[in-house]
Amino acid sequence: MDIFDKGYYVGVINNKRYSKCINDKELFGIIKDTIKEYEKTVNEKIIILTDGIGNIVIIGEEFEVFKCLESKISTKTIWFMQ
Repeated sequence: MDIFDKGYYVGVINNKRYSKCINDKELFGIIKDTIKEYEKTVNEKIIILTDGIGNIVIIGEEFEVFKCLESKISTKTIWFMQ
């Protein structure tokens, strides 16, 4: 994680929570598009990936990206660690 000089936040979205109403690919696409829009307004490093069990993992320099995502997907399944 050397690219994050000042530290970072990690958000994990439990993808299984959405499996009945949206497929994994759609949810990942929504999150990716939201982050792309967010990145247009900030100068911040953000990584998005999936873990071994299908959760979506977002790593960012600032907490604001998670607020943006939470408002976009309206969920309590995002939890954060610093």
